[in-house]
Amino acid sequence: MKEKKEKRTKSRRKVEKTVGISKTKTGYKASGPSKLRAFFRNFSDDTSKLNRTDVKVILCLVIIYAIFALFNLGTAKAPQTYYKFEYSGDDVGMVLDTQAQNVSKIVYYTGAETGSFMVMTSLDGVEYHNLTTFKTNSVFSWEELAIDKDLKYIKFVAEDVDSYLGDVQVYDAYGDKIAVKALDDQSSVIVDELNTVPSQIGYKNSAYFDEVYFARSAWEYVHGVNTMEWTHPPLGKLLMALPVLLFGFSPFTYRIMGALAGLLMIPVIYILAKRLFKNRKWALLAGLLMTFDNFHLAHTRMGTVDSFLVLFILLSVLFMKDYIDLDSEIGLDNSLKKKYKLLLSGLFIGCAVTTKWTALYALLGMAIVFFTHLFKKYEDKRKTRINYNKASKMTLLALVILSLIPIIAYYGVLMVKSSLATTVIFGYYLVVCLVTTLILLRKLIKKDKKLKSTFVVCGVAFILIPAIIYILSYELFPNVYGYSVNSIKGIIKQIGDMYHYHSTLTEGHPFESSWYNWPLMIKPVWYHVAYYGGNLKSTIVGIGNPIIWWFGILASLYVFMRTMIRRESNNFFITVFILCTFVPYIFIGRAMFMYHFFPTLPFIILAIVSFIKWITEKLESNSFYIFYVALVIIIFLVFYPVTSGLVTTSEYVNALKWLSSWNF
Repeated sequence: MKEKKEKRTKSRRKVEKTVGISKTKTGYKASGPSKLRAFFRNFSDDTSKLNRTDVKVILCLVIIYAIFALFNLGTAKAPQTYYKFEYSGDDVGMVLDTQAQNVSKIVYYTGAETGSFMVMTSLDGVEYHNLTTFKTNSVFSWEELAIDKDLKYIKFVAEDVDSYLGDVQVYDAYGDKIAVKALDDQSSVIVDELNTVPSQIGYKNSAYFDEVYFARSAWEYVHGVNTMEWTHPPLGKLLMALPVLLFGFSPFTYRIMGALAGLLMIPVIYILAKRLFKNRKWALLAGLLMTFDNFHLAHTRMGTVDSFLVLFILLSVLFMKDYIDLDSEIGLDNSLKKKYKLLLSGLFIGCAVTTKWTALYALLGMAIVFFTHLFKKYEDKRKTRINYNKASKMTLLALVILSLIPIIAYYGVLMVKSSLATTVIFGYYLVVCLVTTLILLRKLIKKDKKLKSTFVVCGVAFILIPAIIYILSYELFPNVYGYSVNSIKGIIKQIGDMYHYHSTLTEGHPFESSWYNWPLMIKPVWYHVAYYGGNLKSTIVGIGNPIIWWFGILASLYVFMRTMIRRESNNFFITVFILCTFVPYIFIGRAMFMYHFFPTLPFIILAIVSFIKWITEKLESNSFYIFYVALVIIIFLVFYPVTSGLVTTSEYVNALKWLSSWNF
């Protein structure tokens, strides 16, 4: 032992001499270019637990991300009152608070429902003439209509029942606002909040992309109106509604919860990476990559529910990892703490499923790592006669065969876009998963009778708790347009209709893309654009940081190969969740978009961390780590304008279209 210790000491001193550092009581000291190496040595640790330094690092990352995410997130001012047109021919109007003059344009705010309107004008308030007809294009948005007409009075006559109109501002020939007042009492709601009229129309004051569904649902929840968006469970929309309930409806209030969820992903992935790699240096890398990914920024700044989906999945995976680590500690009785971790994992996967059904793919991944852990633990513990290597290979072969059967059937027999194909595939895999689970339960309980209590906790955590969350989310607001979901029967009917909708959705979209395009970012979704004269524009595209996404392809191949060849536990863990959150989309025939890759992104980031860890160890230097992080930050800043809506020139935007298929 003494000789080994002396050998390690000599080896350490040789390395210190080579890199120009020396160990002191407070850490490593360096001179000249070796200071950076010493910093990494002092910064690193060898534990999965968090300490004060980790908390400080997390706070720094959160503050940095918050600056980018919350800057120009959206205005907190928006009209709160609207006029709802009860019948065709219903009207509201205003009168200029001056003499009759030329009106060049009107700017109006739409409400919860679009509609068509006739614009009637008059000079004397008696004889009105039909000037034009316009249709509102989107909900909860400011829109503009050029009219160029001399007038004193103006009316808006509805052609559609149940359409809405908010505040309306008129402008003179010089582009200045004209003072107006309501024509009658019922018209007061279209002139009572004119201070909310923006100087420029854009994403900061108007709903865009899928906000027209999800932000609308938040408004409907708060105002007790039947929700039109029924194709996703309600939890994410209910979370969006909380700030709206407390502070009123505005772009800021219906976006802030998603932005906060995106912010919380950073500490969660930091902690998860610390659990996996047991070193602060690699946890920092994971946090930095999440902080400086452009897709993560663009999609979480928008008022949709995907932020909650990914956050809940990450939290569930984190607590599952904690359970596995606790259960692996030999001679440590943490039965109560382990059950607590399982219950938390089930709680958050229940929240994820109640946000979007695609969380079920992550649940499959957790089942795989859970049973793999138990089998390995009991094979190692009992040292049975079963050859673990042989059993693993036989299991892998069986899984490959079971997977190939539906793939061949899907692409060789059934139509790729057929809804029947999707139903058959998921039915097949459901049966395989159920049968496999029952077999695994039987085998494991035979090995250890104490596992019965663990499986009871799993049943509560991953079946009962998610079911309760799902049902209660509808009970909070049971009014869905066309449905009565205040009973189990009503919820089951809606589940069936939701599945039918998603499995048969074949309507085309300019930015839909196939699953194999997503890692390469062949066709990112263009969320918003606004033009401001000259060559200035504001655009938002759901594109990732190319240095993360494209390098992530190599990293994914690396962790997959290390899993297959070396059977490394960390790489196996990462590979399982990459495959489970991504591969199911191969069998989905409906229209799909690049944002469906979002739940896979955190695990791609963890794969990159694993890959760079291997590279760094091979090079015996942190140079690649530093170079890669610097490049990630630079490219993030380069793409920041087109993923945040920052006004810039068309020339700058065009210079970022690295691929011909990128359109923004």
